[in-house]
Amino acid sequence: TFTDFEVFKIEGRYGGGFGLRKRFSSTLTIPPFHDVNLKVQLFKSTNNDYLDDVYKWTEGRLTRIIAGYTYSNYGRFWRTKFSLSFESSTVLSDFNYSKIYSELVQSFRLPYGYLLALRFFGGYGKGSIPSQTKFFLASSSPIEQFYQPIYRSKVFSADVRKHIEPYGGAGLRGYFDQNFADDRAYSANVELRFPSFLPFVKVPILGQFFRTLIFFDAGKVWSQGERASLKNLRYDLGVGLRSNLLEQISNLTNLLSDAGIKTVRFDFPIYVSHPLNGEKKLKFRWILGFDATF
Repeated sequence: TFTDFEVFKIEGRYGGGFGLRKRFSSTLTIPPFHDVNLKVQLFKSTNNDYLDDVYKWTEGRLTRIIAGYTYSNYGRFWRTKFSLSFESSTVLSDFNYSKIYSELVQSFRLPYGYLLALRFFGGYGKGSIPSQTKFFLASSSPIEQFYQPIYRSKVFSADVRKHIEPYGGAGLRGYFDQNFADDRAYSANVELRFPSFLPFVKVPILGQFFRTLIFFDAGKVWSQGERASLKNLRYDLGVGLRSNLLEQISNLTNLLSDAGIKTVRFDFPIYVSHPLNGEKKLKFRWILGFDATF
């Protein structure tokens, strides 16, 4: 059993909380693993000037309880992780809402070092959900970003910040400049990861530190007044670049990990189904992230 306790007042926000997590398994090291967790948290924003416009927090005191379950298992050629969470405001909150959301990540090792990774996400909410905990089309929520200092507040200029996105939510990377947030969401995300810098070719030195991939994302977010459907389904297609250089540096110092910098991730969503007005579907676009996708 693991316990967590936090109290904070930082960059225009204050709050705290506590949590419990318990793992169930037949042995300590052999899967499958079943984890259950319970969290009670309080958040309040006192100064939105620290935040980028798209990630502003709704004013008011948010107290919530989250109960979750995670299943993880793996074999020689596959890995599975499934999570299910229920979130609800409490009697001390200025908001009255409830949410349920789930994620399934499945990966398969293919011949010659290739890896196919699949992610399925769905979320359903009702009530007065504050913006800081809504489902975002292209990224994680502001509360999730709060726990990653590199994303927490205004670090980069507005022009650069829109290209720097933490992964999460529906995960449609091509919509970083249309990062809508709403109360319900679903998505499917696919990555085919190559074993080296270039597919089918081993590149000395570069191949040791950089990997490439191709990805496809599809999904949507919608409001409580709409029905779930495939109408206005958005999707994107692109290539990505991953580097393990920072992971090796992190083995020597904790400075990067303490700032929420875990890796270097470049994604280039060159095709989007619903581009901005006046923009072509096929276009060079780029995103930089400091966390893994799935």
